[in-house]
Amino acid sequence: MTDGPRLLHPEWVLFYRQGITPEKIAELNDQPVQKVRDYLGRIAHKYPEMVEGRLYLHDRPRPRPESVPDRDRRWKAAHARVLAFIEEHGRRPYRNSYDDPEGPLAQWLSTQRSEHNLGRLAVHRARWLNETIPGWQTDTRSLHYDAAWRLHLVDVVRLRTEHGRWPRRGGSEEPLGTWLDNQRTRHHAGVLPAERRRALDRDLPGWRGPS
Repeated sequence: MTDGPRLLHPEWVLFYRQGITPEKIAELNDQPVQKVRDYLGRIAHKYPEMVEGRLYLHDRPRPRPESVPDRDRRWKAAHARVLAFIEEHGRRPYRNSYDDPEGPLAQWLSTQRSEHNLGRLAVHRARWLNETIPGWQTDTRSLHYDAAWRLHLVDVVRLRTEHGRWPRRGGSEEPLGTWLDNQRTRHHAGVLPAERRRALDRDLPGWRGPS
């Protein structure tokens, strides 16, 4: 392209001809995706010969030009640590405590979900996650906490059915009593989710306590 028109961003056109997507070009150059798309669109309209013969290899990785730094290096390292955790434990990381080695991995995965929901996660990164971590867009923590909540409900229902009373203070029933008090407190404060209130009303009549 040295004999052609002088371009503001010749490297963008070169990458585009090599099959690199506008999204990837924008990421490599720290530019808004729409700016890259608009620029390439103007070039294609004004100088169609410059983009003719473009290699359509979006679905097949291409070697990264040596002059372009690998900005995915740290991301790939974190991704590999999450995959290793899944391989070892048979589940995705969800515990968010930095006192536990699992915490940073859970936070990283949560960040990818947030970036994706905001439309800021690079397309190729979302594709890699889809290919390697099925269901990554679902927050495992919410599933875990919901399952724990339902197990507590089952335990209180069983105690109520077998003994005809509410959990007692102290002893092995203390956690169930605390859980039930928390549901009442959240209900009176108006912050108990409707689906949980309905489950309590259905399975545990009288759980709200004295009116």
